[in-house]
Amino acid sequence: MKRHTNKCLSIYPKTIDEEIRMEQSRGVEKFGKYNSMHEAYAVIKEELDEFWDSVKENDPDPIELLHVCATTRRACIELCEIARIDMNQIKESE
Repeated sequence: MKRHTNKCLSIYPKTIDEEIRMEQSRGVEKFGKYNSMHEAYAVIKEELDEFWDSVKENDPDPIELLHVCATTRRACIELCEIARIDMNQIKESE
């Protein structure tokens, strides 16, 4: 049996969104917000590379893929927060 098969058995379609949100929360608690979108890109790429490594070993790790989703979701939320702040500053300066 492949190493990551048991991890697949513990993840269900109905709970994937919750798993992603929990992983995202853990990341924010542990590391705080991204310092920049450059950092966000680097973290997403690192997680994607870790998933890719497991794929190349013919043993895809679903947890790494959840990490990719969580870091990407987190970056998207933070980017939208930055955009809203920027828009508010523009409106205030008019």
